[in-house]
Amino acid sequence: MNYVVRKARAGEAAYAADLHRRLYGEEYAWGEGFTSYAEKIALDFETKPKSARKAFFVAQAVDREDPSGAKLVGCIMLCGTPDPEVGRWLIEALLEKARAADYRKLVL
Repeated sequence: MNYVVRKARAGEAAYAADLHRRLYGEEYAWGEGFTSYAEKIALDFETKPKSARKAFFVAQAVDREDPSGAKLVGCIMLCGTPDPEVGRWLIEALLEKARAADYRKLVL
């Protein structure tokens, strides 16, 4: 199995919305407030104006024997907030913690 990370295509925001609902709602039992919020962000991504400060990537599993059976296996979005520094702060906090814990590699 090969894995490819690529920019999301039209219609794939529904995958992200469903994944958020299942993962955070069913597996982690987070409330409807959060799952609806996360779902709305994913679905709005395709309809809102694009900017250089936003990105949506998917991970796709591709079977070497049958490339036509490729399926989405994960996703990640970069979305803005009213404070343009928030994304940078979150990443820096994560990297600082990873370094302190002596991680040599991170996987999303």
